[in-house]
Amino acid sequence: MQPPPNEGKDLFFRVFSLLATTALLSACGGSNPFIDNNTDETPAEVETDDPSTSNSLFLFDQANGLTLNDVVFDPANGGELIINNLPFDGPTGRYTKLRDQGDAAVFRNVQTATTGVLDYYAVYVHRNDVQAFAAIGEDWADFGYGGANLKRTGFNLPQGVGEYIYTGKYAGLRKLQDSTAAHRLEIVTGDAEILLDVLDFDPQGNILGAITGSVTDRKRTTIGNTALIDLPRLNLKLVSFDGPTATFKDGIAGTVGLNGSDRDTGTFQGFFGGADGSEIAASIMVEGISEEQRVSFEVIDWTITENVTSIVNNIPVVTAVTRTGSVRGLNDTNREAVETSVQSGLAVGFLSAPTTDIPVGATTTITTETEIITGEGRAREIGVLVTEQQ
Repeated sequence: MQPPPNEGKDLFFRVFSLLATTALLSACGGSNPFIDNNTDETPAEVETDDPSTSNSLFLFDQANGLTLNDVVFDPANGGELIINNLPFDGPTGRYTKLRDQGDAAVFRNVQTATTGVLDYYAVYVHRNDVQAFAAIGEDWADFGYGGANLKRTGFNLPQGVGEYIYTGKYAGLRKLQDSTAAHRLEIVTGDAEILLDVLDFDPQGNILGAITGSVTDRKRTTIGNTALIDLPRLNLKLVSFDGPTATFKDGIAGTVGLNGSDRDTGTFQGFFGGADGSEIAASIMVEGISEEQRVSFEVIDWTITENVTSIVNNIPVVTAVTRTGSVRGLNDTNREAVETSVQSGLAVGFLSAPTTDIPVGATTTITTETEIITGEGRAREIGVLVTEQQ
């Protein structure tokens, strides 16, 4: 496995030439080698239909770059993923483990001098009866190609009191677009909670019940493992589920920005796992602004009264002159550097006001102000969660 790339690595001409030819290329070539190693390899066709089955749910939308249509965890060689239908991730679709991050395992595609020429990353979380995967390419100028997949060994609805709490872990990949940050991809982890009411709402055909939840403590790093500021709580709005398949789709997901309006918006879907319905897995995709941060800074207002002598008709005249002024911790001198830190996802500490321009002996009033600074570009986050009934 190659070491992680430099976080500021230029896209170089290879990416742009690939982008120009992407429309002519359907996917990474070769059949999926992870089901039967004795199967003859043949070129894979572009999958235009959702590949989901009763126990395998994909986040799939060919027109939106969500092309991943198969993924398997292979315990060989310390654990590898084999992923299909992501262009230029390598002819075998094999991903080796980069590191553990929280409860998630992080993987990177296998590369040679001439294959796997674009960097792709994947995250994997699991419980006893459910597995969850998400993957996305780093080098694309736009959001590129990726997807997510949930797997379960079997399913049922929980039988009992009717209301349940599930807790577990979340892992995701956050791709930046049109951002001036040095990095283009982030790994996100968090704590997941799902609330389930099987009895209400009353059934309408096969649709019944209520599911809602959240992902909190959303930590993120660059691929090179540089810690960035936390992301806001990810809310999963109420959705009902299909009883016979124990599956839910088209849920609304999102975050709230610092100004109280929507920051990220998107959807989530998932299903129950296990013979007793004791596990729930879900995939989530949201898009929104790349960065925002509330910056706090010191403001010093000053006043000074001084005696000024002037000559009037050859006679010295002393006049009391009052001057006022203000200095700010966020100012024209440091604003560009502060905006660069915000764009990079780095925490901006409290900004003290410079005092060199305050006259000696001035009376001062010190206050604190804040300003919300928003970064350039947008971000798409594809994530998955796995939870257990408490």
